[in-house]
Amino acid sequence: MCEFDNDSLSDSGMQEFLGCLNEYEVVTDSRNEDRLVSSRHAWTRRLIEADNQLRALGKQARYLESEQLIQPVSWGSDQVRLASHPLLTRLENLLADLLTLFGNNAFGQHYAPSPYIDRFLRSFQDCVYLHEAIFNGAPVMTRERAEWAVEDLNERLRAWYHQLSLPDFTYECQRVHRNSRDNLKRLRNLIQTLFERHGCLLVLRVDLGYSQEYGAWIDYETAKHHRERLCQQFHTNDLFAHQLGYAWKLEWGMDKGFHYHFVFFFDANRRKEPVTLSKRIGELWAQSITGKQGDYHNCNRNAENIYVQNAMGEIAYHDLTKRGYLDTAIRYLIKVDDCAALRVPGRAFQTSPIPRPLQSARLGRPRQY
Repeated sequence: MCEFDNDSLSDSGMQEFLGCLNEYEVVTDSRNEDRLVSSRHAWTRRLIEADNQLRALGKQARYLESEQLIQPVSWGSDQVRLASHPLLTRLENLLADLLTLFGNNAFGQHYAPSPYIDRFLRSFQDCVYLHEAIFNGAPVMTRERAEWAVEDLNERLRAWYHQLSLPDFTYECQRVHRNSRDNLKRLRNLIQTLFERHGCLLVLRVDLGYSQEYGAWIDYETAKHHRERLCQQFHTNDLFAHQLGYAWKLEWGMDKGFHYHFVFFFDANRRKEPVTLSKRIGELWAQSITGKQGDYHNCNRNAENIYVQNAMGEIAYHDLTKRGYLDTAIRYLIKVDDCAALRVPGRAFQTSPIPRPLQSARLGRPRQY
């Protein structure tokens, strides 16, 4: 018979369970193939999956029913346990994963819980029944205790559903959307200022990430270090001569891990051949910056045949159609990334400094448009 005393929550079994994560794990990728990846990558996948499950669970309030759950251990026995149930199993699995993720390990130091996960932990992290079921299996108890356990779980569910309806929860969920709007406004301001200063821009888009062999082992700090090394090249490498501005966004994919979406703006009167230039930037990243761990995708290659609204290559200030395509492209770049339920401790988006607007009339022939 389980007495549900709180001392069981800090026993050696829990400490071992929340101990150091293994160095690597096996996961199944989008092609249904098993891959060996770092534990941090595997647990990031679990973090996002847990957030997605909680989003789905929060759409409709559901509760546990004592009549379905409470079953005798054997025929005629006074002892009972809670039977397996999809909702109860989900609560157990979610709490087990989240306690591991945000327990005493290095992973929890780098990632903060999303609003859904934060409220779930507030409601369930001290649930005695779930702790016992997770670490020791479904406990045997009296019917009275079982009815109390079901009611306690339902009260916690009610509290969680209630928190999802509060203004502060809505405000936190909209944070990423507010940031996205601010980022879009800044990038539009940069582009507008560049067109005011220059008659024609050369626009490049390059996706910079890591090869399949290394992507699952690259953590945020390493990706940040590589990005900073690339940005340092903007001031010293002739490859970036006549660059007028840039923007980048950090994303994380289930299979690819961390990767950056870059857009570069060059002076089209001084730089040509966007496909070749994009390739050279990608090769610099893949070979030199990342020590041959990197990979890249040249979005400019064959862009006129791939994209219906091609916003790459040369764009003149008066080409409103192509400037409209560019605005569509940057809105895609700035889009809210649901995988950003994990919050990296640093920037996930940045543009180059925005030049000051022209204070006097432009030199040369006046613009006709």
